Amino acid sequence: MQAVVCTEVIGWRPTASHIVLLATDAPYHIAGDGKLTGALLPHDMKCHLSQLPDDTYQYDESLDLDYPSIGQIQHVMLQERIVPIFAIASNRSIEHFKDMREQLQLTSYIDELNPSSANILDLIREGYNSLAQNIELLLPTDIEGVNILVRPLCDQTSGVACTNIARGETASFEVSIEVTDCAAAQRKQNITLRYPFLAVSIDVELEVLCDCDCAMELERNSTTCNYRGDFVCARCQCDNTRFVVWVSCDVTG
Repeated sequence: MQAVVCTEVIGWRPTASHIVLLATDAPYHIAGDGKLTGALLPHDMKCHLSQLPDDTYQYDESLDLDYPSIGQIQHVMLQERIVPIFAIASNRSIEHFKDMREQLQLTSYIDELNPSSANILDLIREGYNSLAQNIELLLPTDIEGVNILVRPLCDQTSGVACTNIARGETASFEVSIEVTDCAAAQRKQNITLRYPFLAVSIDVELEVLCDCDCAMELERNSTTCNYRGDFVCARCQCDNTRFVVWVSCDVTG
């Protein structure tokens, strides 16, 4: 968490790729584990590093703040465009991290670190190349009433990602936005599609129109509709609630 949110301490550059390497042989902690040591407060997703005289930093809230949840980790990593590489030195632990990786739903890479850590450089190199060659657009998950579908238009694909993209090659995607619940959708909103490995994003300004402008000009019991329906949007809505393409209602109907 601190490596992600302490942007000024770490020195993340806005236009650079933000990669965090986690090398461990132990399972990860989850929200609630901190209660065993008396850390009862939920994590606030803020930076709590203080500088020491030897220019190193220490975490100040280990006795008060609980471990962050996977949802909190996902939120701040998306916000700060963090791409994690997991180097896990235990067969048992790597299964835990694979499960967490699925829950995070982030662009990431995971591989096994040998006991001597001799393959750490190869693992980082392979992880970087894999992340650079596999392009996946991350979609917002908090948009109510709107369904967003992405279809990669590449020679090689995996799910919604373009894979094995060579240097200089173009990755293309088809994005469809459908309003599924007009009442729940915001009338005007910005939707951001991100490629977190690079500082690349696409902002889509969505304006939802639930009603046509002409619906505001309704003429009830219109003479055009033989006084048996309402004239709206250049057609009659008859008393039986059926719209008809002609501009009159059956007098006998």
